[in-house]
Amino acid sequence: MKNLIIILVLLSLSFTTSGQPAYKIQGRAFGQNGQQVMLFTFKNQKVNSVDTTHIFQDTFLFEGNKFSDEFAVITTGNYLDTVKSVKFILEPGSINVRMDTETSVTGTHLNDEYQNFLDGRTSYANIKNTLKEKIKLKESMSDADSVMYYRKELGILEIGRESIIKTFIVDNLDNALGKELFRYYMRNLSYEDFMEIYFLLDKQTQKESKVVKVLKKQESSQKLKNNKFQLLGTKYQDYTLITTEGKEIKLSDYIGKSEYLFIDFWASWCGPCIADMPNLKKVYEKYKDIGLEVVGISLDSNESNWKRGLKRINVPWNQLLIPVDSQSKLKEAYRFKGIPYGVLIDKKGIIRNVNLNGALLDNYLEKLLKK
Repeated sequence: MKNLIIILVLLSLSFTTSGQPAYKIQGRAFGQNGQQVMLFTFKNQKVNSVDTTHIFQDTFLFEGNKFSDEFAVITTGNYLDTVKSVKFILEPGSINVRMDTETSVTGTHLNDEYQNFLDGRTSYANIKNTLKEKIKLKESMSDADSVMYYRKELGILEIGRESIIKTFIVDNLDNALGKELFRYYMRNLSYEDFMEIYFLLDKQTQKESKVVKVLKKQESSQKLKNNKFQLLGTKYQDYTLITTEGKEIKLSDYIGKSEYLFIDFWASWCGPCIADMPNLKKVYEKYKDIGLEVVGISLDSNESNWKRGLKRINVPWNQLLIPVDSQSKLKEAYRFKGIPYGVLIDKKGIIRNVNLNGALLDNYLEKLLKK
């Protein structure tokens, strides 16, 4: 009878535990014998549990059966010395972790997927850096055609990257990997991509405070964007500006003098503004003889910095400064917050397009002048 009871208890335990998956993390960390290794799991972006072990003969081991819908993290070292860490998915199976000069996590389906994603991101970064170096070299040689070509290649690369990230997240939204990558990239997604993914999320993830915060920001940005395009077909608003000689002049003094006036809002401290100047110069040379004029309006608060910036960009069109006390009203009138920001106005003073840079202006004018 006693033996029967023991058998029944063992059977009961086997039925209750056999359905629980288990993980085994086998780690390699060279030259760190004796150091402590810590395994962190998270819940709602906060530490949920901590497990510790030590490195022995360049290896360490974690085992368990509790999983998470968020990334786990393994760290070695201490904050007075070198700290190494690696993110991974805590899922059933044998997980291989390597923590050396480079880190990697493989062995299970999601971790293999994540490692492939990281490898792709590294390749993208290498190609991006190469293109940037080529752009910098060609700019120093004043080779505008090559600069434009490499900037176009850079743009195509970025569009491809955004598409890959979105597709990868959507394909993995039913697991911890997709959700975590969404949390990581959601601030940089376009409104359309963000909303598409958001409506595919489970209710719990939708209600996370950080997700809700980004949702509100995305909706606010989209509203501002829509407001920008409500300017199309409306009359420009006039402002008093300052010339490089310190004289006051009206924006209206430039309206009607050409078929189209492009206003380039910029500042000497704005890196993207400076980077776009070669593109805008090329567009100006291309269309100046068939009715395009350009005027730059700087949002610099310091006149000396503005004039130093003018020497740096060396552009052939008029440059003006908007007084600091008028800047907020100007931004509100033309509905923008960030720069560079361009507005195209026709001969009658009607706004034809907004939110333009050099490349977008080129594409728009090419279509417009073909009509």
